[in-house]
Amino acid sequence: DSQIDTFLARGECEFMDAFAQPFAVLVVADLLGVPAEDRIEFRKHLIRVEQESGGAVVGGTDGEVTHGPLEWLYGKFSGYVEDRRLNPRDDILTGLANATFPGGAVPDPMDVARIAANVFAAGQETTVRLLSFAFQIIGDRPDIQKRLREDRSLIPNFIEETLRMESPLRGQFRMAKVATTLAGVEIPVGATLMLMPGGANGSA
Repeated sequence: DSQIDTFLARGECEFMDAFAQPFAVLVVADLLGVPAEDRIEFRKHLIRVEQESGGAVVGGTDGEVTHGPLEWLYGKFSGYVEDRRLNPRDDILTGLANATFPGGAVPDPMDVARIAANVFAAGQETTVRLLSFAFQIIGDRPDIQKRLREDRSLIPNFIEETLRMESPLRGQFRMAKVATTLAGVEIPVGATLMLMPGGANGSA
């Protein structure tokens, strides 16, 4: 609601810059436990339209990387990890900060920060793409838009179907930990597989 308030009075917006990207940044920041007083700084570093340089964003695949967003996140999150170890809170960052290795050893704050930063990045571009795909479907299919307006209980299923029809991830890589057979193909230990989620939409 707060993000919508920034453009509602105008009666129009450029959806990706005005809503989708800022929304994704702020929601993941909230889930992790980024302090509210740091949110403006996060926006300036990670939201393309709010950057003076107009550089790349975390998780993005377009634009020139002019400011190393992941490196910036590593620095910020390492500070948060050190703080959470001294001042625990009810958030994901505290859980990461207090996690230990199986033998009980405590990871270096920067190692934890890299995990936290990658968790943060993982929710960015994929969420933006999902939102853009969903709005395109609503725009292209007035019949679907009408049904969603009349019965909002259908929205969760609509999101699931959007993910199925237009996967935000075109490909993912996995390494086989054990030898196996998939669709008649022998896959040895250590083999790298490229998974194509969109391929699941094809007819059997």
